[in-house]
Amino acid sequence: MLLRLFTSRQPLLLVSVPLLAALGLLPRIWILAPTGADWTAYPAEGWMAALCSGLPLGDALPAWVLVVAGALRVNQLFNRHQFYPSPVYIPALIYTVASIAFMQQGSALHILAANLFIVAGIDYILRVSRQPRVLNEYFRGGFWLGLGALLFPPFLLLGIAMWLGIAFLRPFQWREYAVSALAFAVPFIWWIAILFFNDLTEDIWLITRQINTPWLAWWKGSNAMLRIVWIFSAISLLFAIPRLLFPTERASNRARNLAGVFLLYFFVSLAAVIGDAWLTGIWNLTALLVPFTVATGVWYAHYRYSLFAPFVFYGWLLSCILYVAQCAGVPYL
Repeated sequence: MLLRLFTSRQPLLLVSVPLLAALGLLPRIWILAPTGADWTAYPAEGWMAALCSGLPLGDALPAWVLVVAGALRVNQLFNRHQFYPSPVYIPALIYTVASIAFMQQGSALHILAANLFIVAGIDYILRVSRQPRVLNEYFRGGFWLGLGALLFPPFLLLGIAMWLGIAFLRPFQWREYAVSALAFAVPFIWWIAILFFNDLTEDIWLITRQINTPWLAWWKGSNAMLRIVWIFSAISLLFAIPRLLFPTERASNRARNLAGVFLLYFFVSLAAVIGDAWLTGIWNLTALLVPFTVATGVWYAHYRYSLFAPFVFYGWLLSCILYVAQCAGVPYL
């Protein structure tokens, strides 16, 4: 029922996104609000922690704004680039639920903010397939990707994905590579200049601490419900990636060409998650939100072609709800 509703052409469904996000983040006001951190792995994480420590609702309000804005923006990206033949709103639902569930695993506000910039950057990069002059799009795309990488340094790998995406979409033009690389570097040039003029050069490193924690130790210490969320998420991706690579006959040629580029961004984002786990000792899937939403959104939107998709969707949705409830201290069987 819910899957069918959000795959219909009803724009008013987006009104439910702020309500669902508020409901999911309500427990953070009195239970999960941050009280400050002894250390932060990245500068933006420290900024977010300092900002939220002075707010009456903790990080609940900033998280709500970032979740809602991210859900609406990803859904717009999904429909604009025709990953499904007709407009659907399942990506907004997936992003909202996944972001609330994934952010329980660790500090995530800086990653949610970075995701907004990443979506904007990917949007500009994907627009170039039909345009004769693309330097403006590449500059804007590279700039937003660079800004996202500034907030979440493991996203520096997206610079490589950006160049590979350019090579996939268009014939070689050295100006396009040069402009996109320069734009990607602009936020970091601003960052260095601000630190220099404020005599804060000791904070120039984007990575401030490394935790030498065995990767499997965090998994072994996680609870059963979190593992179920991970399992359903992995199953969703396992079936979603082939659907993204081999769309139905109704898919446009543009969607077919862009699917490969977006899959490239997925693997680079996965590498960023692994890099973040190596640096912090925590597997935070928030960095995988954008490609996860688009890939699974394509599969779930085609649920009529797969009897298995609805079962996985509702299993994933239920596991996320129970996991968030468990983190909030709500008892359940």
